[in-house]
Amino acid sequence: MAGRPSKYTDELAEEICLLLVEGKSLPEICTATDMPGPATVYRWLAQNDAFRERYRLAREFQADTMADMVVAIPMMAKPGDNVALIRAQMDAMKWRAGKLRPVKYGEAALMRDRVERDAEREMLNVTLEENNNVPTDPKQIARVINYMNMTALAKLKQQREEENGER
Repeated sequence: MAGRPSKYTDELAEEICLLLVEGKSLPEICTATDMPGPATVYRWLAQNDAFRERYRLAREFQADTMADMVVAIPMMAKPGDNVALIRAQMDAMKWRAGKLRPVKYGEAALMRDRVERDAEREMLNVTLEENNNVPTDPKQIARVINYMNMTALAKLKQQREEENGER
């Protein structure tokens, strides 16, 4: 009997999960003739706890793949590439990663990072004021250097964004 598979097998489920981890979407995976249709996959998810857990993990790892791709795409860009298209691809991947793994890549994670940086900056300011703006402890010195690097990188990123926005 030829055609799309509709019977669940561990091997087929594993292949679907591996393709998800590689960054492919479920509709993209399901277009292959040797793969089941999306409705079949959703039925398997509803009926099979083990597959549902594997699928959930695959989606989490897919978010990591997409985050890695956000870094890789501009590195692979060549002069003359469509910058707007590259930016749109990166934005889509960042958005999807944030939806698949919100604790790690979502808005909450960005807010948590901002709060941690603000707390670090406040602690650094208090420490410097107590020591007449001269850090004495090696950990304090490391914090000052780290803060300066973060500040410089943030300013550089903002300048690049402003430059790209003006073009």
